[in-house]
Parts: sequence; structure tokens; C-alpha cells
Amino acid sequence: MDIYKYLGKSFVCEFCGRIHTIPVKAIEKRAINQLPSFVLSLIPDIKSICLITDNIVWEVMGKRCKKALETCFNVITHTIYPLKEKRVTARQEYISGILSACQKADAIITAGTGTITDLGKYAGDLLKKPVI
Repeated sequence: MDIYKYLGKSFVCEFCGRIHTIPVKAIEKRAINQLPSFVLSLIPDIKSICLITDNIVWEVMGKRCKKALETCFNVITHTIYPLKEKRVTARQEYISGILSACQKADAIITAGTGTITDLGKYAGDLLKKPVI
């Protein structure tokens, strides 16, 4: 399946018949240094970002994302550590920390698993802030 033809589009699913939307605009490899220009292409007037990761992604790529983003933005980081579990899962207990960290940011960027992205999207919805 060529997923690239669906990026940024809505389509009728051939399996379930419902309309699905893929809000993803781009997929790139080795593009961390392009993050600032990518963010500005989506949200031109942005000044500050809250970068959300978990403890594993922070070590693997979060630090590099923060460094790249700091070339253009004030970056607030929020690293989620597992609470009584081996890895971070989508639990309500994480939301208050995310909301607190993202309060002063213009937008939220998530880096990591679908769980981190889902937590970031939920926080973005509550705070009425864009999520990348």
C-alpha cells in the first residue's frame, strides 16, 4: 500500500466504507534538523513549543529534537516516565503533567509512540493548541 498518496487527504475506506482522514503532511527520514522550518511551514507565527516524549525516546532522539528546535523557538520539554508499569501507556495520570508543561507553549510536538502522540493530541484538544 502506498501510504504517501493518502497524506493530508480524506478517503472512503475500501474495507469499512467509512471516510478516514490522514492529517499527516509529510514523512521524512533523518530530518531532525529540518524540524524548525517544517514547524514554521505549518504554524508561521509560533514562538514556543512543548516537546513531549517518554524517557526512552528522550534518550534516543528527544535531545536532538530539542536542540534543533531551540534554533528558532523557546522549547519546553516534558518527558513522561512510566508510572507503575514497564512503559508509558495512555493513562489519565499523565495528563495533568502534560497540561502543566504545555500551558505556556503555542503548540505541542510529540516524539515517540502512538501512546505519546495520543496523550499529546488529547492535551492539545483540552488546551486548544495545535499538535505536531
